[in-house]
Amino acid sequence: MRLLPLVAAVLLAVAAACAPGPEPAPPPAPPPDVPADSLLFFMLDVGQGDAVLLVAPGGRAVLYDGGPGENAARDHLQRLGVDSLELVVASHPHRDHIGGLASVIRSTPPSFILDNEVVHTSATYERYLDAVVEAGVPRLGLERRTLTLDGVELEILPPPMEPTWGLNDRSVGMVIRWGELTLTLGGDAEDRLWGWWLQESMVPEGPVQLHKASHHGSRNGDIRPAIQRLRPEVVVMGVGEGNTFGHPHDEALALYREVEAQVYRTDRHGTITVTGWADGRIRVLSERGEGPDDTSAPLPPPCIDLNTASRDDLQRIVHIGPGRADQIIALRPLASVDGLLAVAGIGEARLQDIEEEGLACVP
Repeated sequence: MRLLPLVAAVLLAVAAACAPGPEPAPPPAPPPDVPADSLLFFMLDVGQGDAVLLVAPGGRAVLYDGGPGENAARDHLQRLGVDSLELVVASHPHRDHIGGLASVIRSTPPSFILDNEVVHTSATYERYLDAVVEAGVPRLGLERRTLTLDGVELEILPPPMEPTWGLNDRSVGMVIRWGELTLTLGGDAEDRLWGWWLQESMVPEGPVQLHKASHHGSRNGDIRPAIQRLRPEVVVMGVGEGNTFGHPHDEALALYREVEAQVYRTDRHGTITVTGWADGRIRVLSERGEGPDDTSAPLPPPCIDLNTASRDDLQRIVHIGPGRADQIIALRPLASVDGLLAVAGIGEARLQDIEEEGLACVP
């Protein structure tokens, strides 16, 4: 990829966000104390979804997820001057993570693809598969492995592939290490997957410099034991402005506050650019907003337990009316939120809405 145009694009974006009036300011000269051998991490602003671009010190690039829109991730890569990709990772086949990958794969075919190998029955997933086949991109087998790019180690964290687990808990995670620098990504991992990764000693002991919030800062994403172990200095999250799920939830923000992490989110900060060095230093720049988000907020009531909640409380969950609330009560006990698929009128799309909202739970 063209590294110098990429850096220039980043600086131009930051300058434009801060410039008064309609005309963008010219890009400033690169800061003199930024060495050439830095690592770049972009939390791309793709709306309500995740797309992360990693650029290793030698300029080789990796894309982790592609956001919900068909062309948003591709357009970001083109603006940043990315003309080649070593690897594309699809954490799991929900639209808000793979919606833009087909366009990226067709415009910039990566050397390799890695996903969670779970077949999904959506048109978005079919477009993704068609693009992989048409581009002839080889797929890496899913296993715990470490890939190396320009001295940067990418440890792949596979899920256990339990067929009864939801797609979020079958996300592919990644730990990025370079010298004293450690970055973590968990897709949309929820409590079961985080618990399994902890059990299998896959979660690094912190403090880590950067953590991508699981499940867009949902209350059923990151869990306390994982965050307490990671102790991230900075948390970034892909969040759509005014999203209907209420992300990020206050419970997640409270977890980050407990470890004194700074929080940056794309709905308020736009694309977030993190420069990292092998000695463990990082620098965070954002398109808009000044400084990290304020995570201080009162906690809302806990999630709605599908096995104990009243008929009225069940109807607070998206897509659940009186009839479906009665069906849920009749189906008790449910083993997981995925058990809602047995309720008439709830398919994969509505189940994803329910999971994204984060109110329904089976403790």
